[in-house]
Amino acid sequence: MPRPHADGTGAILHTLAGKPAAVVDRLRGRHHLAPDALHCAMVGEMLARMHPPPRISRSCSPTCAVWPGGPRRCR
Repeated sequence: MPRPHADGTGAILHTLAGKPAAVVDRLRGRHHLAPDALHCAMVGEMLARMHPPPRISRSCSPTCAVWPGGPRRCR
């Protein structure tokens, strides 16, 4: 698991382009400049684990996705 590195003042959380940012350890591995289908599938699986699917509310239309604190909510 990557760990954040503090700057000279001891701060680990900064702002970059208006968003929170931190400098962390580099992950193991190497770059794949020409990924094949297997590499793409592996990245897709990891992203799916990092970003769970939205909850679907039964109180509104079946196509209305609800993310807690997200930009779109059912009315």
